[in-house]
Amino acid sequence: MGFGMALNPCAPLGKVMLAASATTSAVAGFSLGLGFGLGAILVPAIVFGIGMAYVGGQLRAQMAEWRTTLERTSAVLLIFMGSGVFIF
Repeated sequence: MGFGMALNPCAPLGKVMLAASATTSAVAGFSLGLGFGLGAILVPAIVFGIGMAYVGGQLRAQMAEWRTTLERTSAVLLIFMGSGVFIF
């Protein structure tokens, strides 16, 4: 069942494939597919990456005074969780 679901494209991709097959030129069909791929994958990934870089920078600037406390607390928690693996 999972293999069969992987063979079914999403509705927008199906429309792009239908439009690409209706064109008379392979270049036009390729450009439709390329445009869909860029719009569906690449552009949102770039926007998300830039947004996360901005948010990360702002968060680092605001949490600078807590850095040593957070690092030490994280280290203690990591050691505690690691020792719990061997005990249980």
